[in-house]
Amino acid sequence: MNKIFMRLNLNHKHFWKNFGLKRLNDGDWLFFIITITLGLVFTLLTFAISIHLKTISSLKNYDPLIKHDYYSDSD
Repeated sequence: MNKIFMRLNLNHKHFWKNFGLKRLNDGDWLFFIITITLGLVFTLLTFAISIHLKTISSLKNYDPLIKHDYYSDSD
């Protein structure tokens, strides 16, 4: 079993170099986690703003003087 892992390079000390990464110490892991978190927050914020702007633009087209019958099947 150990030979299989050595072939796959899973328990080898240069495992991370296969992915172009050096072995990450604690500070690097913290930076890695913070970077991913900020990326996710930025992505979710971008989606939220785009959905919000679409909602505002659809509300601007809403005319309260027209009687809207939301329950009828006809347009």
